[in-house]
Amino acid sequence: MRFEGKVALVTGGAGGIGSATASRLAAEGARVAVCDLDAEAAGALAADLGGLGLELDVRSDESIAAAVAAYLASGEAAYVTGETVGVSGGLGMM
Repeated sequence: MRFEGKVALVTGGAGGIGSATASRLAAEGARVAVCDLDAEAAGALAADLGGLGLELDVRSDESIAAAVAAYLASGEAAYVTGETVGVSGGLGMM
């Protein structure tokens, strides 16, 4: 298992490519933090994978700060990140 003992943080993790990514990382031994705008779906998938579910809206600085704080409070240290969320529209410069 390539990611045994590692933690992977996946944004957009509750559906589509994000869900597949989170599931594959868990199958490879990672403990997965599933981050998604849909907190209920993130929590459900994380529970199935033995990981951590976090609400995260990547368009919001406040949401990012809250998710990071919750993640850090869990005591985990990220080894792998997977940004699988797509955002369209007027975000301007980030």
